[in-house]
Amino acid sequence: MFTKPPLRVSRLITQATASAMTINHLAELINKANAEEGTGCSVSRRMLVNIRDHPQQVGLTWNILVALHTYFKKHGASL
Repeated sequence: MFTKPPLRVSRLITQATASAMTINHLAELINKANAEEGTGCSVSRRMLVNIRDHPQQVGLTWNILVALHTYFKKHGASL
């Protein structure tokens, strides 16, 4: 039986929140990084939870991908 592999972005969010960081704090950091870069993109706490816990049910928009990429590239990971 074929099972879909998890998205890299889902693994990155799981790794980021596996330590002492909460999903709320991660959302704040992502939005702050995007404000500093002037992308105009942001993510919500709920979106991060859905990407982490139910990636197969999430519709990713370009703005969400840009917001996540902007934050994670500053931390040495790219989508």
